[in-house]
Amino acid sequence: MTLGSMTFGSGTGAYGAMCTVGQDAADDLVARAFDAGVNCFNAASTYGGGESEEILGRALGKRRGDAVLMSKVGFRLTKDVLDGGTSGRSIIKTCDDCLRTLGTDWLDVFEVHRVDPHTPMDEILAALDLLVQQGKWRYTAFANWPAWMVGRANALQQECRQAPFRATELLYTLINRDIEESHIDLLAAAAPPVHQPAGPLRGLPRGTAAHARCELLHRQRRLGQRIDAFGRQRRLSGRQGRPNHNVQGAGL
Repeated sequence: MTLGSMTFGSGTGAYGAMCTVGQDAADDLVARAFDAGVNCFNAASTYGGGESEEILGRALGKRRGDAVLMSKVGFRLTKDVLDGGTSGRSIIKTCDDCLRTLGTDWLDVFEVHRVDPHTPMDEILAALDLLVQQGKWRYTAFANWPAWMVGRANALQQECRQAPFRATELLYTLINRDIEESHIDLLAAAAPPVHQPAGPLRGLPRGTAAHARCELLHRQRRLGQRIDAFGRQRRLSGRQGRPNHNVQGAGL
């Protein structure tokens, strides 16, 4: 299990309405987490404009060595044109900033937070590998990447003998289980552990009424998505002048 720090902050900045957990409350949450056996803490440079990491770092204090500490790179923090994204420059700068705000010499996991269509894949992977070799973090990870991009990255990492992805953070709940069709087989082959962000509907035991309702909602959602896709295919076929009856509805 993981304790996220997205709500840590003083209530200012872009995430002000969400980041309202101050230092005293954060200290208490982190202490309770350790007492309950939770030792993984998830941060990001964007949470609270960096204030969240400062609060988490102080809350960990002397127990930093007992924690698995994660942070992320990818989202814009300022209006600076060179800020944000996952260019080599941005990855290196964000890593140094995270180490400073968290008050630590290393991170256990550093995660690419989002897809960056403007930076070549080889530049992203080279920067991640460089900082692993420098000892600034132990393992690299990704979040919110489509399966094809993960597969391409894995192939490049093997070809270039770079540090591979060792973890991922993907949306996965009892209602939203899309990664079972898109990512799970790939992840099993590549063998990174799946770190699941907290969701209010995870962890319901099978056989309960709540689990059955969530299972039904998931199937209804998937059916709705397939019907929507079928409708888009029919409209596209009509625009291209092909008879609609040529569009197959297999899988519904």
